[in-house]
Amino acid sequence: MTATDKATLKTYFNTGDVPTETQFATLIDSFELSYMPEDYGAVGDGTTDDTVAVQAAIDAASASGGVVRLDKSYGIAKTDTTTVATYSVSYGLWVNANNVILTGSGKLVPITEDQGYSIVLFGNGGSPDSHPGEGGTWIG
Repeated sequence: MTATDKATLKTYFNTGDVPTETQFATLIDSFELSYMPEDYGAVGDGTTDDTVAVQAAIDAASASGGVVRLDKSYGIAKTDTTTVATYSVSYGLWVNANNVILTGSGKLVPITEDQGYSIVLFGNGGSPDSHPGEGGTWIG
């Protein structure tokens, strides 16, 4: 997909002419797929456990590529532990795709008493039970 800046898209509709097929295709290609944790049940108050809802938004974005918009404060609990190389890593959320972007002005807030965990673990094609995918990286 090609992204086109808003000013260029706006000119397509300010000319008084009917946009061409190519201009409509450009417009459609410019839309990004956005996923909101609230659509999956997140409260976003920073104290409620929103781990499942945020993970559901991440999983939906992983399926087709897209942006997870984090515009509130989301409470994230430790969900699992995996072994990376020779040490254990605990995490709250698992991003397992190269086509997912986490963005927004919100926060991911640790709410589990055991604070020794990564909020987001990026596996890039691996699994929490094994290792990062081919050429993948682990980032806590």
